[in-house]
Amino acid sequence: NLGDWSSDVCSSDLSGMYATSRMLYAMSKEGRAPKALCKVNSRGVPINALAITTLVASTSFLVGLYAKETVYMWLVAASGLAKFIAWVGIATCHYRFRKAFIA
Repeated sequence: NLGDWSSDVCSSDLSGMYATSRMLYAMSKEGRAPKALCKVNSRGVPINALAITTLVASTSFLVGLYAKETVYMWLVAASGLAKFIAWVGIATCHYRFRKAFIA
C-alpha cells in the first residue's frame, strides 16, 4: 500500500532530521562544529543546526529528483563508500584490540 510506504519514508526522514540537527548541535557545543550551530530558540530547538540540515536534505532530494542517474548515484556511492571505510576502521580496531588483549 502506497500510504503505508509514504508514512514510513516520512517517519524515517523526520527521525533523520532530528538526529542530524541534534548531532550538529552537540558537535558545536564540543567545539567540533561552528559555534553558530549552538543557537537554540525559546523551545530548545537548535534552529541553525536544523536549518543547515534542512538545506542539505532538500538539496539532496532535489538532486535525486532532477539528476536521477548521475549526481544522485554519485551521492549514493559516496555514502556507501563512507560506510565501508567506517566499518573497515571498526574491524581494524577490533582486530588490534583482540590481538593486544590476547598478548
